[in-house]
Amino acid sequence: MTKIILMGGMRHFYYVEPHDRVQILKWTWICQPFIVMGFATGKLSIGILLYRVVGSASFWRKWLLCLAIALGMVFSVVNVVLTYAQCSRPEALWDRALVAEGKADCWSPIVQLRFSLFLSGWNMVVDVFLAVLPATFFCKLNLTLKKKIGLCALLGLGSLAAICAAAKTKYLYSLTTPVDIARKTYHLYIWSTMELFLIINCGSIAPIKPVYDRLLGRSSSAEATGYRRSGASLDTPKGALGSWRRGRDCLDKAPDEEVELDCPRARGAVAAPSGP
Repeated sequence: MTKIILMGGMRHFYYVEPHDRVQILKWTWICQPFIVMGFATGKLSIGILLYRVVGSASFWRKWLLCLAIALGMVFSVVNVVLTYAQCSRPEALWDRALVAEGKADCWSPIVQLRFSLFLSGWNMVVDVFLAVLPATFFCKLNLTLKKKIGLCALLGLGSLAAICAAAKTKYLYSLTTPVDIARKTYHLYIWSTMELFLIINCGSIAPIKPVYDRLLGRSSSAEATGYRRSGASLDTPKGALGSWRRGRDCLDKAPDEEVELDCPRARGAVAAPSGP
């Protein structure tokens, strides 16, 4: 992106030197895959975070989360492939003289546009889904209403990216017109950059909160009770016996709100495994 700006990108071609125009178009198309995969990997990171929070809570949450992230990655890769496969020679994307001379053939730009619109819509749906999913889990925990609202808002900040994705969608049409594309993609880059900024930063707020608390000298109640956070989500044994032991450990703890996040209380009594 910096290279495009230095060469005169985002300006009308009228103000750009002729020998720089092809290079601007070249780097404009080279940037596309990095932006698209930036959205996908950002959602993957947030999905992994939510998986550790709600992945063990219920079957449908875990698999819906995995399905949404996996399909997003697949659709993003397909979009990147279509970007460069739409011309028999990829360099024809930025050097239209190859098409005029008959040295390359290109699909109708509508094909790429329609898939880009679909991918943008999918990303909006996934952003909203990732924001709503924690609320379906936290509302069942033994927490104060204030803390429930705070946690849902903290993990749902990524939904702001859906607003940028919606605003960005109408500017995708600029990719179908090769005339003065450097200027026409200006608003597309602005909204795409804002979306990436929100995905990265809002998705990083929740993970760095423990670091923030430690820097302020705060110690969580979970640490005070000797509870290992990693043990609840990653190190617990599998199977009925493991679930029973995990439930017993949770019920034996003092009713602590922070512990509740890692070790949710079972509804009703926890039954011991049957056997001799």
